[in-house]
Amino acid sequence: MHLQVYVDDPIAILQGDEKHRKRMACMVIVMWSLMGFPIATHKATLSNSLVWIGVQLQVDPTQVVAEVPAAKVQELDSLLAAAVERNLVSK
Repeated sequence: MHLQVYVDDPIAILQGDEKHRKRMACMVIVMWSLMGFPIATHKATLSNSLVWIGVQLQVDPTQVVAEVPAAKVQELDSLLAAAVERNLVSK
């Protein structure tokens, strides 16, 4: 049984049979609600495939596959190229 939670743009990856996953999802939602975190239920999904922060995630029993769109890769490449262009790091 494993659970990882990211709270800035929340995602929870749940492991177990369907009944256990649904129970854990309910517990996470109740916990967030009790702590006063806003919950965008219109974005909620309980699925093995979803888009999260622009990345396509596919989950199966042995792995999580993340596909990063080409535009994001190109943007990161440009940012890295600009960063190594200069021999200066600002404080």
